[in-house]
Amino acid sequence: MEAPSLMQPQAEITQESSVNLRSMYAPSPAVEVEASEVETMTSMASAPVSLHRSRFAPYTSDEFRHFPAAEFAIEGVLPAQGVACIFGPSGAGKSALVTSMVHSLALGVEWFDRAVTQCAVWCVVLEGGAGQRNRVEAIEQRFGQQLPKSAKFTFSDLRLTQPEDVAELIARITKHGGADVVIIDTLACAMAGGDENSSRDMGLAIAGAKALQRATEGLVVLVHHTGKDASRGLRGHSSLNAALDACIEVKRHEDYRSWKLVKSRDTEDGVQGGFVLDPVEIRLDSKGRPVTSIVVVPTELPDDVAPVKGPAHKNQILALECIRALLDGEDRPEGVDVFSLNREAAIDAVKEVMEAGPRHRKMRAEEAIDGLVKGGFVLEDDGALSLPEGSSED
Repeated sequence: MEAPSLMQPQAEITQESSVNLRSMYAPSPAVEVEASEVETMTSMASAPVSLHRSRFAPYTSDEFRHFPAAEFAIEGVLPAQGVACIFGPSGAGKSALVTSMVHSLALGVEWFDRAVTQCAVWCVVLEGGAGQRNRVEAIEQRFGQQLPKSAKFTFSDLRLTQPEDVAELIARITKHGGADVVIIDTLACAMAGGDENSSRDMGLAIAGAKALQRATEGLVVLVHHTGKDASRGLRGHSSLNAALDACIEVKRHEDYRSWKLVKSRDTEDGVQGGFVLDPVEIRLDSKGRPVTSIVVVPTELPDDVAPVKGPAHKNQILALECIRALLDGEDRPEGVDVFSLNREAAIDAVKEVMEAGPRHRKMRAEEAIDGLVKGGFVLEDDGALSLPEGSSED
């Protein structure tokens, strides 16, 4: 069964009418605004808000509520739109983790206990093609279900730095029904001949990824490496990290592996998970010898890795202090039970201590409370907030 697409319908792009990415990278031509449009914008407060306007046509803050809320491909981890990166040293398990994501996205099943939006996935496999085919076979065998046709793989060379290559990939994706998530494994191979440390070359690669993202109106995920010093994060020019909407670091430990969301524009970062790589015998080769591959199996993080002492984000820390004060009776609003706190009352109190501008304090308060609940620092039951048993300020 084909997965539903998150994309808007797109016209088919043929080789003759292939998108010219050189024009996509260049500034758009000036758009003349007619008097009727100016009149429309002056009465926008009482009229429905159009989210598609001429270039540089302004919005006011009271119109922002008409914009759709941020959506996720994987709840709290990967946004439905943007450019993301999964990185780590060689042998950390990046490709196996990506295969587990493809499985969850294509089938719409949970990934590390997180909700997933079923969607169409296109994987550009630029290294280890045979290994990727084996990993797919292993995960299908382990779960007893073949990936739907909405999960597609290509093994042709791609240079993100070359507009012609990106245009051809867009044409191919569109011809085959589009894609909501495009995964490029790896960025290094997609920059073959380029210098990852060069602002120019990395800028061209980022431009190619963003052009691909705009054309698909979905998510582009780059698989990348760390440098010789893994503690310094992503290998290459710093402009890559600055351009990302989400970034996941994968690490290999002595007897397990882990992933951690180290950057996110749309949600709290710091969420993480542990996993092991479980071998699967997928078939026998021509000489009767077993061929094995691996699948990702989630596991609990050790106590010294899992966040147990308290939230790390400043606004979550402030929110937790405020909620504790309310539940302990300090500054407690009238009618609030000593053992639990109404969520709306908590938001009203917490927003006053958020580190944000006046217009964004309520939103930051909601995000902080959601983060505390997800992290287990605050319990929520039918709109009532309380502290876990034995919780203290230490």
